[in-house]
Amino acid sequence: MDQSPQIDTAEELTLGQTLSRAADRQGLTAGDLASMLNLNVKLVEAILEDRTADAPPAVYLRAYLKSWAPALKLDIEQLHRRYARELDLHDESQQLLRRTRPTLAVMERERVKSRWFVWLFWLVVLAVAAAVTLRLLPNSFTGQMSDTAGLNDLVTGNSSSIIPIEVPPPPSLQSQSIQIPILPAIDEPVAEVESELPHSETSGQSETLEQSETLESAPEDEAAASEQAMAESLAEEDAEIDVPAVPTNVITLAAEGGESWVELTDADGNRLMFALLTSGQSREFKGRPPFRLVLGNPTVVTVTYAGQRVPVEPRGNSGVARVTLGQ
Repeated sequence: MDQSPQIDTAEELTLGQTLSRAADRQGLTAGDLASMLNLNVKLVEAILEDRTADAPPAVYLRAYLKSWAPALKLDIEQLHRRYARELDLHDESQQLLRRTRPTLAVMERERVKSRWFVWLFWLVVLAVAAAVTLRLLPNSFTGQMSDTAGLNDLVTGNSSSIIPIEVPPPPSLQSQSIQIPILPAIDEPVAEVESELPHSETSGQSETLEQSETLESAPEDEAAASEQAMAESLAEEDAEIDVPAVPTNVITLAAEGGESWVELTDADGNRLMFALLTSGQSREFKGRPPFRLVLGNPTVVTVTYAGQRVPVEPRGNSGVARVTLGQ
């Protein structure tokens, strides 16, 4: 005779409720049921609380029920039937939801339609606002527009009415007592007019003009002669003095009475000298200025740059001199 207790069917219990009551009767917890099958406690709690979304698939759940039935004193067949009935109910509810829930395409069409309605509403609002604004414009603006149109017609010549302008007539020449001098005829030669002048006046004027021209030309000739003499003297001096050009990219180092360590670099970073300059030695270097010179014993070194001697003094207690030439 089957000793498994029958499931209480007096009230409709779910699978999770049935398992929970049986576990309480046997003094078992969700952790005990999980440890029997080495499961996660949260998974067992989802089964006991009928959380279908978090529950395992049906194949695994049937295996769990088969293992728990002896410990919970439940009939495995009745558990399977109850679970199958719940699966059927769940499938029916899902199908009902699928039938009643709109599809994505339908929802997208509804969304597009509502968007068009929103745009149409705002267009109508803008049109009404523009019409109201035009109605409320002051009449003075309309009058100004008409005056401007009239001026444009006058300028372009489109006006139908021509306004006559009355110009007062000039005063009569007879009413004015103006004596017009009588000029000689154009056909008369100029020589005859000049001949009427006295001979003495003509000769006096010519002499005066000649004297003024002579006085004006005399200073100009003297200035030109002095400028030419100065230019010739300067040219002779330049020809006599021939000073050789001193290159600005040459530096000479000479040691007397001792030796000194020398480091010399040009503007391009080329190290022209990095060695010891002994007594009595003189060296010449070429490069692009400015030059950077470091002397270990500047008191025995004579520095010449661009033909001129450059004084070099040590700085500080080290006795080393650092100089930049050609800046």
